[in-house]
Amino acid sequence: MILTEEQWEALDPDKYLGYGPRELPCAEDAHVDAAIRAINSTEDMEVIVRFTRHSTWKVFKAFAARMASLGVRHRDPEIIRRGVVACGVALSRSDDHREVILSLAVLHRACVLIEEDPAEVFRGAVGVMPHWIAETVGQFPMRDDLRIESFGWAEGADGSGFRFINTWWLLYGPAR
Repeated sequence: MILTEEQWEALDPDKYLGYGPRELPCAEDAHVDAAIRAINSTEDMEVIVRFTRHSTWKVFKAFAARMASLGVRHRDPEIIRRGVVACGVALSRSDDHREVILSLAVLHRACVLIEEDPAEVFRGAVGVMPHWIAETVGQFPMRDDLRIESFGWAEGADGSGFRFINTWWLLYGPAR
């Protein structure tokens, strides 16, 4: 197995209620990051997808957006790349891919803010994704409208520094 039993248990989605808006970074980030760092091939991603509960896609989606913020804070494209990989996991499990696409928008913006080529960062992540996911993720930087406001996000800050703020809840209720 690519994760220890303890690492699998740490991915229980019931432990992540309210995860998205928590302080950055938090202990849960390290648990999800361990799973993402274990993905070195399409087969590894398939194992993560197969052995996590269906609703865990929401955890990976939230992690992706959180990594966009941390990537900007640390000016680190590798952190952003891991967020893109997390979106790949989320897309593999999600019932509604549009929800995951929202996180891709802030990952793209994070690349722009740290002056990295979004297409290159995304390409660095798609190699571990199944073809149909890699195609969706890899083509995202080519979209016409990539303004984060179109995806329910704004740039802001919290007590620790830069942070993407989910504004979708202003129209539709609290963020998950």
